[in-house]
Amino acid sequence: MQFNQQINQLNQRQLDLKLLLKYTDFAEINWQPLAIQINSLEQEKQQLETGSDILRTLRQRLERCEAATGEKEQQERKLTRESGTAAEKLKQDHKLLKFSEQQLSELSETARESCFPTLAEMEKKALTAPWPLLTTATAPIYDLWRTITGTRRSTSSKSTCATASAIR
Repeated sequence: MQFNQQINQLNQRQLDLKLLLKYTDFAEINWQPLAIQINSLEQEKQQLETGSDILRTLRQRLERCEAATGEKEQQERKLTRESGTAAEKLKQDHKLLKFSEQQLSELSETARESCFPTLAEMEKKALTAPWPLLTTATAPIYDLWRTITGTRRSTSSKSTCATASAIR
């Protein structure tokens, strides 16, 4: 039996050597470079997965930035429109101021004297009134008063002495 066992072992070894001789290139049976390449590919996969999180985060930030930029552009367009409107109103106010100054210069001394007490009384009311009343109701009269007395205010006048007389 022992002899049969040895023969079987030798036959198995001969079979293993025949299988080994089928490989003519050592690279075919060298498993270490393959293990290194597998390890490298697994690391690359992990980096790509991590990178995709970074990419996802960057895309979200880009979307937020684009949305914020859109909002800022809308605000800019709105402010540009408002600025144009304000500039046009200022231009109209300057024209009205020139017109009021021209009417004032053409006004006779007696007409000025008849408007002066009324304007002085209106100025006191306007200055003691709440702020919105001063700007909405009496600011043009206040401007006219300042024009008559020779002092200036930055906003325009929309009233003349004749209008002030009509208000009395």
